[in-house]
Amino acid sequence: MEYAAVLDVSSMVWDPENYNNQTEQYFFLKDEIIKFIDKVEAERPQILMRSELLNQIIAGFPYNLMPQSFYDFGSIVYAFLARIGPDIIIFDPDKIDDLAAHPEIIKAHFNDTIREEISYLLAYMHRSEDKASVYFTFQYLWGDNARLNTVSATEGTKEYETIIADQEKALNDFFAKFKRVFEHSTKHHQNNKQGNHVNPLSCYNGNDTDVPQKMLDDAKLFGKKYYCFDDINNTYVVFQRTEKNIYHGYDEPDQNMIPPSIRKFFKNK
Repeated sequence: MEYAAVLDVSSMVWDPENYNNQTEQYFFLKDEIIKFIDKVEAERPQILMRSELLNQIIAGFPYNLMPQSFYDFGSIVYAFLARIGPDIIIFDPDKIDDLAAHPEIIKAHFNDTIREEISYLLAYMHRSEDKASVYFTFQYLWGDNARLNTVSATEGTKEYETIIADQEKALNDFFAKFKRVFEHSTKHHQNNKQGNHVNPLSCYNGNDTDVPQKMLDDAKLFGKKYYCFDDINNTYVVFQRTEKNIYHGYDEPDQNMIPPSIRKFFKNK
């Protein structure tokens, strides 16, 4: 099943009082958050977050109130949040009135808008059947290895895989399970001409998989297929699942076959 990443908002919107009391812990935490950001930017998971919450995080992150040593860290977080727009999954606001999260993830220091947005997020996670929601947090903020649960008397209980992002092995093992792997399909050899039932894959030379694998890594998901633009051969490339996490690809020169949002994304890159 495909998954959607859910980020612990308290890792980006810090509690000023807790920071003042536990400053040394936050020096360690910032280093782990930077490592996590590097990993997320390499793996490019889809992130479950409404744009309203994204904007609140950007506005609420208090790095400008912290020592000069945090300035570079704040810049890294801001740049990361500005870049993830194309990877976020947007959903309609909805609530489950009696829904509660265990452990609690709506923190006392959050403003009303962030609290409301996390309520929408939890309701969507609880009801979603299309993607498994995976919660990413940090040891200092989480405190133990318990999994996140949502509980509603009217809509039952749901448990989520919870990754402690500063446990490096657990983080790497998780992403390894979902890494997309390119494997060429012989029906898409370059000597297969377009219009003759199948399209070729021009970026594959019949031997070296590095180029199509890099395209698959950078590809953008829409529906059940991944899309990338091949600048050298001036064509879109479509990747579709062969089995599990194995994908094959082919050229799609007809732009009418490419979703408009995908065309817009690569046009703006």
